Amino acid sequence: MSAGFVELGKTLKPHHIKGALKAQLEEGYVPSLEAAAAVFIEHQGQKIPFFLEELESGKTWIIKLEGIDDRNQAEQWSRKMLYLREKDLLEGAAPISGLAFDFLIGFHLLDEELGDLGEIIDLIELPQQEMAVLNIEEKEVLIPLHEDLIVEILEAKKQIIMQLPEGLLDL
Repeated sequence: MSAGFVELGKTLKPHHIKGALKAQLEEGYVPSLEAAAAVFIEHQGQKIPFFLEELESGKTWIIKLEGIDDRNQAEQWSRKMLYLREKDLLEGAAPISGLAFDFLIGFHLLDEELGDLGEIIDLIELPQQEMAVLNIEEKEVLIPLHEDLIVEILEAKKQIIMQLPEGLLDL
């Protein structure tokens, strides 16, 4: 956490053509986000303020920020960390404990290069991150569910698309 700020989540990919972004948000901070004057996106070491125009709920949230009005602008702000000022947190706001990705059990994990790797059958929580458990060729394989590797979560299709490092499945 940066001094005076709390990590709210991360922007993902642009959503449609009008500048909205998909985002992963810490559920416990959403009421504070809705009440806050501004949300901050980290860019080149700076926290840039944006006014929130719209917020749509879901496992993958859709946020529309003032001044980001088309897909090209949204692309510049994708895959960035989101913050709120600590002073904007509502009383009692806190991260919700538990596994952040537990809703992914039963989803199919797709790699951008390799395609469908199989169904996520379980999640394991390790000190630094959560791991998806898959059976690939009768072998239990652990895949790190790190936000930098997640490209998109397609809840309606029950799919998570990831960009896995080369050689990860060879371990």
